[in-house]
This record gives sequence, structure tokens and C-alpha cells, in this order.
Amino acid sequence: MAMRIRRRLEIMDILSMQQQAAFDRLYRWVQDYSTTLALPSPDVHPLMPLAIRALRDRHVLYTYCLTAVENARSKALVRNFLDALVKGGPKYVVSCRAAALAIEQSGP
Repeated sequence: MAMRIRRRLEIMDILSMQQQAAFDRLYRWVQDYSTTLALPSPDVHPLMPLAIRALRDRHVLYTYCLTAVENARSKALVRNFLDALVKGGPKYVVSCRAAALAIEQSGP
């Protein structure tokens, strides 16, 4: 009887370690991918929302991922806004409304 309990605990320990390793890999993927969100025309990978949603159970990893995505998107927004103001031209035409919206979205 004690041997069965010990085996079950060993299996649970192994599964727990594998689950933690999976969360760590997912976290690293989100962190690495978030750097591409700062590019001039970022495309969000369809698995990105699912990956972030899966990390909700790991509060610390979830918070770090949200911060990384927020920082990358903020950099892209600011760079695009400044390019529009400095370069001008048809590609960078910015209306007053679009400029105000960009400023509001950048937030504090």
C-alpha cells in the first residue's frame, strides 16, 4: 500500500515538473515573440492570445508577458507616431484626430 502511494506521488511530482517546464517554454516564446511586436508593421501571431491566456494560472509569468507585450506595442506606437510627424507624406499622413487617438492610447 505504501509503495502505491509513493509511486503516485512520484508520478505527480514528475507531471508537476513537466508542467512547469511547459509553462517556462511558453513564457520564453511569448517574451521572444513580443520583440517582433515593436517592428514597424507588427503582425500578431494567432497563438499569442492563447499563449497569454494559458499563462494566467502563473501570475508572475502572466504579468511579465503582459508587460513585455505592452512595452513592445508602446515602442511601435511611439515610433510610428514620430515617423508620421517628422517624415510626413502620403504614407505618414496623420490627422489631428488620429494623433490625439495615438496619444491617448500610449497612456501614462
